[in-house]
Amino acid sequence: NYPTWGLVETSSMDWSMFFSEHYRRPDARPRLRRLSIRPQRFVSIHADYGGGECVTNPLIFRGRELHLNCSTSAAGSVCVEVQDEQGHPLDGFALADADVFFGDALDAKMTWKGRSDLASFVGRPVRFRLVLKDADVFALQTVADTLEGSEGGARV
Repeated sequence: NYPTWGLVETSSMDWSMFFSEHYRRPDARPRLRRLSIRPQRFVSIHADYGGGECVTNPLIFRGRELHLNCSTSAAGSVCVEVQDEQGHPLDGFALADADVFFGDALDAKMTWKGRSDLASFVGRPVRFRLVLKDADVFALQTVADTLEGSEGGARV
């Protein structure tokens, strides 16, 4: 197998790589094979059906909301707890308050009892505890208020 040079953006949700197979083999017909890749999904934090979790280092929070690039199976899930610098859950943002996410999204907004506004934590160090079951998390991002057209934030 020999990969061709570069990636081709075939849509906003799909990148393609092409490979030639059986190149210079007289006993097989050469062919071109396409590999489909979701954008920005090369590496992930993964947990199988048994579950798992990950806690970030303390981050100085900026933005207003937490968005994840993640994917779960039909039986899988992702929940996020917001913690203080020492690892204690913040009021209203504990794991028990977290709304369960399942599905496949490049930009899934995390919520806690329907609330997504984390602006009260701006400038403070916080940790994010991600609890996964048969799921992958590829990236997390804090997103600023999008009503003014600003999408500033920090991608981790």
